[in-house]
Amino acid sequence: MSVIFTCLLTATTAFAGNGPDICNRQSYPKEIASLLTSEKPFFEEDLSGVVTIRFTVDQDKAIHIVEVESTNLFLKSHALEALEGKQMETECLPDQEVYEITVKFNYAA
Repeated sequence: MSVIFTCLLTATTAFAGNGPDICNRQSYPKEIASLLTSEKPFFEEDLSGVVTIRFTVDQDKAIHIVEVESTNLFLKSHALEALEGKQMETECLPDQEVYEITVKFNYAA
């Protein structure tokens, strides 16, 4: 299995007054990519497609999914399973803000 992962929209803070600082823009998309690609899919289905993920982090830096949008239901489910409750290493994400990332996920078994 090989996975190609591309961030289309690297980092936007939705619903927050100020945009993310340079630390946010550079660190969390790579961390999200790592979490998505390191989680083995529960099922062997085509995970190719585009997925938009909106999430918050709490004071302990755990990810909480607000919404996942994708036309590929398997990719949508994989993104939710791979990220919900996982710990972020990035220290510079203010908690309780909503972050959004759109990724193109190319999956080949």
